[in-house]
Amino acid sequence: AVVAAFVRTATCGISGRLGESGYVEFHTEYQEPVCNRPMSTNCTISYRTIQCPQACPFIVPSATFPCLLECVSEHGCSSYNAGLALPDASEHVCRPCSIRNCRYCSNPTRCGSCYDGFAPIGDGSGCELALESHMHIGLVLRVIGLVLLAVVMLA
Repeated sequence: AVVAAFVRTATCGISGRLGESGYVEFHTEYQEPVCNRPMSTNCTISYRTIQCPQACPFIVPSATFPCLLECVSEHGCSSYNAGLALPDASEHVCRPCSIRNCRYCSNPTRCGSCYDGFAPIGDGSGCELALESHMHIGLVLRVIGLVLLAVVMLA
């Protein structure tokens, strides 16, 4: 929920952030960016004037609202926006990763970590659905058991 109306400031930067209360807090003075907390900006969507703390130097914009962002670590890009899993060290922003189901792109052609339920393809060029073999065996045994039960009951 929003506690106060958006206040435009003269300085481009962070204009509000999620407070300890769980509400977005807006201030007329420039706020310093913080790690892993949604913030709003009064800047254009270039974000060039915002400098995140060293502990979380990458800016990741919201997937739905371009004026909302978070400062995250290199491996945290996709935690706020699943479509942005590639940290760009030269611009300190998170960029789209071309590899589907990749949680962290170590470079544009290699996935360093896949989302849960997916496993990296040998060379890291992709992520594939990771079904455990015991899942299939358990399903097959249940089906066989049901078929045998039906045969016994019908006999």
